[in-house]
Amino acid sequence: MMAPKAVWKFAWDAGKVALRVLPRLTRSYVPVDSNVNLSVLYWKAIGGDETARKMLPGRLSRVLTARGVRMLYPRLHHQNVKIRSKYIDTRIKEIVEEMAEDVLLKILIVGSGFDSRGVKLIEEYSDRDIEVYEFDLPKVIEEKRIVLNQSKLDKGVVGGLRLGGVDLNEIDEARGILLEVIRGGRRKQQQQQQQRVVIVLEAVIIYVDDPTAVLNLLAEVLRESGSGGTLVFADRLPKEQVSYANEGEAGTFLGDLGYELMDFLPKPGLASSMGVAKIKSE
Repeated sequence: MMAPKAVWKFAWDAGKVALRVLPRLTRSYVPVDSNVNLSVLYWKAIGGDETARKMLPGRLSRVLTARGVRMLYPRLHHQNVKIRSKYIDTRIKEIVEEMAEDVLLKILIVGSGFDSRGVKLIEEYSDRDIEVYEFDLPKVIEEKRIVLNQSKLDKGVVGGLRLGGVDLNEIDEARGILLEVIRGGRRKQQQQQQQRVVIVLEAVIIYVDDPTAVLNLLAEVLRESGSGGTLVFADRLPKEQVSYANEGEAGTFLGDLGYELMDFLPKPGLASSMGVAKIKSE
């Protein structure tokens, strides 16, 4: 993980070549890439994520995750992604364990890309009252539907995943889409049921035009959800407000947006801030 920049660059460039070459060699369909979504899916499969492996076409997944091929990938990018994924998964597990069993849990994965998390959450918490939503650019969601449909995943589980197109650079439009999930959903007849909403951000606001506006929007959505609204993130907070590994600055920045920082952990890479933040009580 502490390799020189030249090594990171070589691994990055080699990975880009693999993205082009391996699908051709295995005659596999792969989705159109956007903001390294496809790379992240590769890295998760290489790092041992079985769900990610099943999301790749059969020939490609066998080649990519073969021991000889995996050894060609230095423990850099896929290990970095594994660190942040483990952090997010652990924090979500803690939230679920502290919840009463009759509470409806809504998990909104914003900027989901081709990630495997939504499917894994449905599988892992099948005994809980849970709804999992994934949002990304419409073109990404369209490609992800193809990925899921051609995957070796359980179709019943895949069918439980709710996918929606949203552009986080269009704040007003995004607000309407996200608030509709909070206010509505398939259980309109059970509106008296208590709900807990968790929003997940994993390397998303790196790519938006105005990270502060997006975080402010998500705070608004969580406030609308009622008590206990929580943001779980592994992302890059605006560097103008938060320098690397500075928990105090992170707490102040998020506090000004209405969050209370509950946990914070820095890591290498662009998505350098991992944490949990709850909406402040009124």
